[in-house]
Amino acid sequence: MLFCSFKTTICWSRELKNIYDGIPRLQVIFSASSALDIYRGQADLSRRVISYSLPGLSFREYLAFTGETVFPPVSFEEIRVRHREISQEIVSAVRPLPVFNDYLRGVPVWLFGFLY
Repeated sequence: MLFCSFKTTICWSRELKNIYDGIPRLQVIFSASSALDIYRGQADLSRRVISYSLPGLSFREYLAFTGETVFPPVSFEEIRVRHREISQEIVSAVRPLPVFNDYLRGVPVWLFGFLY
């Protein structure tokens, strides 16, 4: 079971604990700010939860994830020396500004649209 923004429920930690205890075979995944309050909620979830911190995607990773294009990682030294060539490679593969606007808006709705 996947929950996103589960914290909007008043007693979310107690409800989540009841789900864990009541249906032990059910795998529960929850995200966002609810994960931050595991230890401060009304019910102690610390022994029931394995917590992972997932950093956001870089723009290069976002391009690969959305299927736009794949670019190899580039070092700062490489950027310093080859910035013009690298820029030309990027703009020949993708129009970066429109895609960057999508990236700044966050995860596409189509990816998690079933949650809303």
